Amino acid sequence: MNPQDNQDVEPALVTKKELAASENVLTDRDFILHQIQKLAKTGSWNFDHLTHSTSWSDEMYNIHGLDKKFDTNDYNAVLELYDPHSKQLFLDAAKLLFEQKKPFDITARILTPLGYLKWVRVLGYPVIQVEEVTGIIGITSDITALKESEHLLRASEEKFTKAFHNNPNLMALMREEDMLIVDVNEKVYPLLGYTREELIAKTTPGIKLYQDPADRERFMSAYHQHGAAEIECTLLKKDGDAIRVSINGSRIEIKGQHYFMLVIKDISFKKIAEAYSAGQSMRQMKEEGLSRRIEKLVRQLKVNHNDPLHKLALPTLEGVIFIKPGDIIYCEAHSNYTQLHLSDKRKYMVSKTLKEFETSLPEEYFFRIHNSYIINLSFIKKYNKGEGTVVMENDVALDVSKRKKENFLARIGVKKSVGENHAVPAKFKAI
Repeated sequence: MNPQDNQDVEPALVTKKELAASENVLTDRDFILHQIQKLAKTGSWNFDHLTHSTSWSDEMYNIHGLDKKFDTNDYNAVLELYDPHSKQLFLDAAKLLFEQKKPFDITARILTPLGYLKWVRVLGYPVIQVEEVTGIIGITSDITALKESEHLLRASEEKFTKAFHNNPNLMALMREEDMLIVDVNEKVYPLLGYTREELIAKTTPGIKLYQDPADRERFMSAYHQHGAAEIECTLLKKDGDAIRVSINGSRIEIKGQHYFMLVIKDISFKKIAEAYSAGQSMRQMKEEGLSRRIEKLVRQLKVNHNDPLHKLALPTLEGVIFIKPGDIIYCEAHSNYTQLHLSDKRKYMVSKTLKEFETSLPEEYFFRIHNSYIINLSFIKKYNKGEGTVVMENDVALDVSKRKKENFLARIGVKKSVGENHAVPAKFKAI
């Protein structure tokens, strides 16, 4: 070993030129760091617990919309930048950091001096010296744009869901990679006889919807080639009955995954009309799957509303219920649902709109007196002219809207000068 290795070595003198170069390097690094923070809308901060002082990077002032004259050492002033909930969230996170030496990651809201509400993500890391937390090194990112995008996406999803479930046609959503049905709307029951639960998580080949499997192959071939397809074909209902439909399918993207959106319309009536117009024989119509549909329609037309077998199939939260129209005293709207009030005092909340009941209940006996009510005319007890209300057999008084009043009185055969307690014509007691 060289003896000189043990001797103290005097530090080399740093020249002015070298010092200037070193300062330039630091300045360049600070400039780059500043630009990165500006582009990323991310600022850094440091809290020294020993001196109770806080320092901010330039971008921190930009995020908060503050001038550099703002006193970051004023602890209370800094906390007041957060809304009350976020302020408490920050205090709880900081307390946990000092007690357990664990970093935190919170999402908070701040309010700028101009009144602009921002979302920020705040990360804090403990500074530990001799096993004690002496401060916090923090990072704050402006995530307002991200939060606004999430809000718009959520609103878009809610709008899509509402349109999906309120569509007058049967709609189905299938995952493209395996054609698994992930959702269908409530129109599936009246059209095909299946409940939503019976179809979700199934595939169309698995439930044999197509009368002719070649129709499905033809449809899917067009879809895979163009990303959309439309055909007319015959589907099989749950009870084995055939129904002529048009199917329109297109590709949509949800959260980066492709789905297959189907809209299915019943065109049986259209096809029957076209068949008769073209003078087709029953044999020709049978070949197209229409004759059985015609026979069923004829049977339906012959059904009397007093027939105990004539019932409405209605989807509820508990399942499908079957109710005779004649047992309904009145229907009451509840947003996209309708509550049925029956003659035996039962009540059911049905996942159908009042508009759907207006079109499905027999017009001879039911009348919509208000945006919120459809009444069974055979259950009217009296009409109160002064109050503009109708009292039903269950003693419930319902408002008759001014717009509906004239038609309503005409329907029950009463003149405008009707008295307070006018009885309802007997013909409506026949249902």
